[in-house]
Amino acid sequence: MTITEENQTFLESYSATIDAVGEGFEYLAESISENAPPETERVFRDIVVAMEQIATANEQLQTVLEEDIENLQTDFRDVTALFSRWFEKQINEEKRVLIQTKVLPHYEAWRREMQKQIRPYIDN
Repeated sequence: MTITEENQTFLESYSATIDAVGEGFEYLAESISENAPPETERVFRDIVVAMEQIATANEQLQTVLEEDIENLQTDFRDVTALFSRWFEKQINEEKRVLIQTKVLPHYEAWRREMQKQIRPYIDN
């Protein structure tokens, strides 16, 4: 599994980003309340930006990896669809439940599988 230095850097950045988004979702799951701290809104915005970056990077990822990751790309789109339900929720408790029971578990399952695909390239 030989990859270029540029692709190595790309994969390391991708790995760090998907881990950071997972941490962000964990923060939201714990912090959303009617009196949520101001950082909650910033974390939410950061997650939205990072999810957009991941979606864009997923297109490049297929050309870097030797494995077919179409199923993982579909799973990520499913997570994105779940996360978009945030805008349908009117109160913070509904948003917290959505993140805690739907988005975070699905995202973490996707992240673990994606890390299994990219770790061998990073760990070389």
